[in-house]
Amino acid sequence: MLNDTITHAERELYLTLLSLAQQQPSAYEWLTRLPTWLNAIKDKANYAHAPAYQASVARLPTVAADKVDLDSDVLTIAANLSDSERKQTLALLKQLMPWRKGPFQIGGQIGDDESGIKIDTEWHSDWKWQRVAPHLGN
Repeated sequence: MLNDTITHAERELYLTLLSLAQQQPSAYEWLTRLPTWLNAIKDKANYAHAPAYQASVARLPTVAADKVDLDSDVLTIAANLSDSERKQTLALLKQLMPWRKGPFQIGGQIGDDESGIKIDTEWHSDWKWQRVAPHLGN
């Protein structure tokens, strides 16, 4: 079920970007090649750890997100996790380490830094964005 949701979200995002890029030939050309590149990346035969990661993801509890915050430094998925769901999720997320890009927070509520599961990462996308953003136009 999770994979179907991710696949649907990826498809919708791709089609939206492709539609927007039709006025920009270089972006459109790049986007037309993107599915081939992504399929090569997702080819599990290329990644020795893929079956273990996929098994961990498949065992994550199904929890409805109350809200997703993409506007702050930490990508936060607000959700009410029971104590057992929180423990299970934390244990399974640790099996997916190391986390390369982030940071993330899962569970708890938006703006509540004390609740939820915090995932620190090697690469802080928020730090990179803070350095780049001032140089972008409106």
